[in-house]
Amino acid sequence: MPVRAPDPRASGSRPAPRTAGGSTLALRWARARAQSALLGAIAGTALVIAVLMCCLVGIAARAPMDAVQHTIAAGPAAMVSRTAHFAGDSARSPAASSVRVALEHRFAGVPVDIARTSGPARTQSWRVTPDASRLTPADLPALHRDFAGMHRAIVAVDGVDSTTVSLSGQGEKTVVSMQRALDAFSAVLPVPSAVLVVAAVIALCLLAQLLVEARDNETRLMRARGAGIRALVAANTVEALVATVVGAVVGAAVVVAGLALTLGMPPLASIAMPCAAVVAGASAIVVAFQGVAAARTSGEPRQVSGRIRFAVSAGLTVVVIAAAALSLWRFVADARTGAAGDPLAVIAPAAGLCALAVLAVLAFGPASRGIEQVVDRSAGVSALPMRLVARHAAVFAAPVALLTLAVAVTTFAGGYQGTWQAYLSGSSRIVVGADARLDLDTAQFAADRAAPLAAVQKTAGVRSAVPAATIEGGIGPLVLDVVATSAAKLSGLDPPPPTMFDTAAAVDALEQGSRPGADGNRPTGSRSTQSRANGIRMSRTARTLTLRVSAVGTVASSGRFTAWLTSTTGEAVPVLSSAFSVREGDAGSASAAADPSRGPQSVTVRIPAGGPWTLSALDASVDLPAPSDGLGGSPLTSAKVTVDSLSAGGSDVEPPSAGWTTLDGVFDVPAGTSIEAKDAGIGFSAHILGSTDASFTVRLAPAGGASIVPIVLSAATAARTGLHVGSTTTIDLPEGPMPVRVAAIQPHIPGTESTTAALVDLPQLTSAMLRIDQDLPAVDTVFLGLDPDDVPGHVSGDHSGHEIATAAARAAGDGARAVTPGTALATRFNAPVVTALSLGSYGCCALAAIALAACLAALWRRRSGETVILRAVGFAPRQQATGRGAEAGLAAAYAFLCGLVAGILIALITGNTLAQSSVPAAPPSLPVHGEFDLVWLGACLLALLVVLALIVLRYAAVVRRDAVHAVPGRTTT
Repeated sequence: MPVRAPDPRASGSRPAPRTAGGSTLALRWARARAQSALLGAIAGTALVIAVLMCCLVGIAARAPMDAVQHTIAAGPAAMVSRTAHFAGDSARSPAASSVRVALEHRFAGVPVDIARTSGPARTQSWRVTPDASRLTPADLPALHRDFAGMHRAIVAVDGVDSTTVSLSGQGEKTVVSMQRALDAFSAVLPVPSAVLVVAAVIALCLLAQLLVEARDNETRLMRARGAGIRALVAANTVEALVATVVGAVVGAAVVVAGLALTLGMPPLASIAMPCAAVVAGASAIVVAFQGVAAARTSGEPRQVSGRIRFAVSAGLTVVVIAAAALSLWRFVADARTGAAGDPLAVIAPAAGLCALAVLAVLAFGPASRGIEQVVDRSAGVSALPMRLVARHAAVFAAPVALLTLAVAVTTFAGGYQGTWQAYLSGSSRIVVGADARLDLDTAQFAADRAAPLAAVQKTAGVRSAVPAATIEGGIGPLVLDVVATSAAKLSGLDPPPPTMFDTAAAVDALEQGSRPGADGNRPTGSRSTQSRANGIRMSRTARTLTLRVSAVGTVASSGRFTAWLTSTTGEAVPVLSSAFSVREGDAGSASAAADPSRGPQSVTVRIPAGGPWTLSALDASVDLPAPSDGLGGSPLTSAKVTVDSLSAGGSDVEPPSAGWTTLDGVFDVPAGTSIEAKDAGIGFSAHILGSTDASFTVRLAPAGGASIVPIVLSAATAARTGLHVGSTTTIDLPEGPMPVRVAAIQPHIPGTESTTAALVDLPQLTSAMLRIDQDLPAVDTVFLGLDPDDVPGHVSGDHSGHEIATAAARAAGDGARAVTPGTALATRFNAPVVTALSLGSYGCCALAAIALAACLAALWRRRSGETVILRAVGFAPRQQATGRGAEAGLAAAYAFLCGLVAGILIALITGNTLAQSSVPAAPPSLPVHGEFDLVWLGACLLALLVVLALIVLRYAAVVRRDAVHAVPGRTTT
């Protein structure tokens, strides 16, 4: 058993000094000065708590309102308002006063602005916009309800025809997004608040206990001389109030000054309330500890064994862990069902962090005793720190708890921030489909005009431009979005994270599915006809395509071609050719073919800009003669059309080595009509019987094209249809049914918000659709890969993706709208939560540092006699300083490791769900994978380590100084 010598420097070992006049005030002042260090630590703790609680209260009270009002004020108007349009002329429009009264009655409880505008032919429109200066978060539910019932309110007006009223604007959707963002804000904000309160209670309990121990001898002496418990409690209450009031007032002053310099003078009431709570709570804890100690103290000296079996009550630990387990269970259950508002689920992250911290403290005592038993028989100096940790586990319990909690909440904050940022970025990118997207006016690019890819590609900052089409399709009763784009170009668009959409796997699956044998029509290893199926490719510089055509028929007529030109990215453009004559004669006779007057004619097709283009199909349309009797169909008519040669841009194009086939089912043909393709080259012969149509049309395309298209399904689509990789089905498109085979399944399909969607390679879709329908889906989207560094005169941060996309939209022409990943709303609402978590981390770290410093100061006072004895038996000052410093370092390292484990566990259990709920606009099918903000987390933990190292080094230096002067005449190190 160690021998404990009296400590002449310990203020608690001597009675309170007596003053000359016996003044009570002087006595209390002297008594407080004797414990100025601990009282200063209590004041510093109150200061830290006051600063952080004021900031958290301010964030909770002000941040939601600021976010809501800024979202409405920032607009644009179409995103935050709803507009009712009345079709028809002014004579059919209702009275303006009636509509205004109806809208004002509908939105009576919500601050909105109602404005009337006039349209073409003096028609009217009514726009309802929330008033950003008066709208509060409490108004959002009513605003959502009124936006949803706006149409009903208008059509209920007398004289309003419901078929003439239409609504536009995304105001209702924006309100829903803000409501979900506020729910996420409310779910995360309790974490730093609750953890900070727990840390503050632990720190104040530790300081109060140290103050009790420091005054143990003084309290016993005063009780022995007749001092009453009430008098002692009164004196302690005054001290505690003074210390906490000073700390809270200074903390409030810091907060007010900081806000006044940044955001403006805050309401003093919002600062006074948390400060008053801090003063009341901190004073109550300090007074309670000293009051209990005074009530239990007698004049007999207290025996201290110096050992402890457990650092914290096992019963308390069981209760805390059980409560945390229940809370986490409710949290996980609510996350699965989508429920919200459960108080137990809201406090789950904070409860889990606190429970793991308590568990770490519970294990600290047995772990230190186990270490002591291992090194008990060791005589080396290196075993001394191990023994010291085991023998002072009770003293280190509170610092271990606070340090564990500080590291845990910091790790949790880093995990939440990293996961939220990655999920926000990935989810917003996958919905857009690329760095940016242009939504085109499809009518503008119909007929013989291609999408303006060349102009878009020349825009500064645009690295790549890939056309795409979004088609509404269906698999049975399930409606889904079919996104068609060039699979080969996806990897160049900065794809979303592989956890959301594995671009490489999807591209490989689509390419594998397009190879011979993949669709089951040709065995693997058969001779590929892909080169023939692709069509006839022309040079990029070619601007005209000339076809030498021979056309004869039993009746003189005329015809035209529609050339289907496709690009390497799958865009298809139908271009109408010049007319050609069908000369009268027997289409099957050799003399007709040999007659020079019936020789080949030149037919010209204008090639649009862009390319290089490939002639993938030809629609040959031949006019039919009118019926001779005016009653029945046309007489028996035969026609033969042959493309003898082709030239593009003045250069001959090699004709196909094998013939093109006629595609049945694309165009309706009269009963009894037979059409045969030419054996080689491009051409057909037709025999038409009894047709009442003015013309008949035949589509010619390369033989050997694939009939089943590989697709990539979203996970939600696969789950709802029961399809799996390798399954074949049919997707119903507006152009007709398309047989498909599932090549892969991904969590979400880029380029759409819908969870039920499919991705198809646009070149393969074009090739397949040319074989089943007259028309093809028009390109309505351009995916953009951006590189701001390519902008001339670029300086980092000068040119954002939105600015480049807007410039690309201007280059595309009227009808093009730029869409960029939208992160503003989620960031606006969640940034205060990240700030609150950071503040909670900083506060817990500060309290842990204060607790460790106070603990080491108490150990220094308590073990000053031990320093003298160890110096007398031969322990050098440096050895004692190293041993005592290593003792504190071991306790801190244990807490640091436990905190890391606790923070990672809670971040993995709750962080993903919280991050997902913090991005309300993200599709719910997107998976969340935990990530950590390693830069922020590393900086925080490194700063904490530096502070702890300085405290430990200071403690070791003081111990060494005492050991040097412990034995007079011996100053060796």
